[in-house]
Amino acid sequence: MEIHNGVIGIGVDLVQVSRVRLAMERRGDRFAARILSEGELRERPKNVALELWLAGRFAAKEACLKALGTGWADGLAFRQVVVRDAGTLELIGKARQRAETLGVVNSRVSISTQGDLVAAMVILDR
Repeated sequence: MEIHNGVIGIGVDLVQVSRVRLAMERRGDRFAARILSEGELRERPKNVALELWLAGRFAAKEACLKALGTGWADGLAFRQVVVRDAGTLELIGKARQRAETLGVVNSRVSISTQGDLVAAMVILDR
């Protein structure tokens, strides 16, 4: 078991899959392009519905921005948070700078689904 110097931030978000489906219908590919970094869409498992997978990514990225303590402020955006299948996050650009300033060493993300809801929790620690 790893010993850490402490939790820096925790973020939680809840997303309705039906709202993501509606956004996809209205905006098409632009919706996914607004949320996903380059390459993320290619990594989507083919056995998972796109709207469910996108809802999970949306929730995880929103939870990460909350854990960083900024939300959408200071130039941070969804595309700067990359969700990896191993339950970790890769931060780029201003999100990475913010994490480095805070002393983040580890990131973990958990995504859960229940019916029309997807929840994500992010923990950032030293």
